[in-house]
Amino acid sequence: SSTIRAFRKELLSLKWNSASENIGTLVDLCCVLYRHSAPLCDQFWADWDSFCQREEESNEDEVDEDEQSDYSICYLLDACHSLAASTCVELDNGTSRQPILTYLHPLSSFLNMIASLCANASTVQSILSSDFLPEGLITKAMLLCAELAPQVASMNGSSSKSATLEEKTSVTDAKVVLRSISTLAFLGGSWARDWVRQSLAHSMPHLPTGPAMLYKIATFVLPRKHHALEGDCSELTSCALRLLADLLIDASVEWHVEAVNCFTSYPSFGDQSICGFAQFVSGGIHSEITLSAMSILCSLSMQVTRHAFDPKLISGGLVPPQIETIGEGVMVGFEVLSTLYSGGEMSFPLSKIQIASAHIIISSITAMLVGLKPVIYLHEDDAARNTSYSIRNDIIEALTTSTVVGKV
Repeated sequence: SSTIRAFRKELLSLKWNSASENIGTLVDLCCVLYRHSAPLCDQFWADWDSFCQREEESNEDEVDEDEQSDYSICYLLDACHSLAASTCVELDNGTSRQPILTYLHPLSSFLNMIASLCANASTVQSILSSDFLPEGLITKAMLLCAELAPQVASMNGSSSKSATLEEKTSVTDAKVVLRSISTLAFLGGSWARDWVRQSLAHSMPHLPTGPAMLYKIATFVLPRKHHALEGDCSELTSCALRLLADLLIDASVEWHVEAVNCFTSYPSFGDQSICGFAQFVSGGIHSEITLSAMSILCSLSMQVTRHAFDPKLISGGLVPPQIETIGEGVMVGFEVLSTLYSGGEMSFPLSKIQIASAHIIISSITAMLVGLKPVIYLHEDDAARNTSYSIRNDIIEALTTSTVVGKV
């Protein structure tokens, strides 16, 4: 606050070339301070209402400098909003296209700030439903992340041991965008999640929408080899999968079906195929990426019965492949748990990530068995019943022959 109070016109002016960096740095500091603290956030929004009313009633040049000092963070949000709004307009105009970082950094800063200043669902809903939010902000930010992902993927094929500052900053900004949207979806509850899902339904002709967009980002940036941005790319992959897992909560059947389709097995060597979940668990049970992928699996497993008896899925013959894909994911979960057992000895999960991963996998197995039972006994489609029966038997066999699952 004191820095803004002393150098507000220099730091928050949009006319400088360094405006985006200056505002972004101040936003980062602000977010560390507020970070969803209810007392601080409530006080800020009370100040913000007063600030907005005061700006409408007074000319800024006529306001005493001592009065302005009480609204340092308000001036920061105002500048951050103006920068994000102008960036959205520039993206809409499509003129003089600049590097992705030029657009992504202002949008990530604004999303980061408003997410950090939210401490409850009512605040999130007020922001997302207000005119204050630049039109299409989240859609544009996600599209930039989707455009960035293939560029980041080139790092997987590069032997370079260094990364440019622009590359590293772009990946960091993409992580901030995804985490901020996840925060808004979590704090805002069902209404906010539905709002975000609708925002992801809009895309460009050459880019996927909804779950497919998040899945593509995750697969593109997933590290395939050691490189300069390996750690950052791992975090970005986890962020994309975590946002998908968050948005699957209370989502429509159509959204779940799109998500399941993303993880359908794809050809590997010869006649072999690999489950879509398998690529995300190579880091083992201690990996954030594994935890995020298994969280998606758990959400899908809990909806097996709902999917199986959906009239649209039945008429389209989609029930067997949907169940098969989720079942393959469960078997991948067994493989993850098996990494706890090696050399004849059991290593119990100790870290929070390991415990959470083990719990989410066991929950997926349980949900799958519970969900398959009505399908096996009541479903009208022979193929759906046979597929469910086969997957149930595979799970039971894995349970009865797995030393690690029994001990976990």
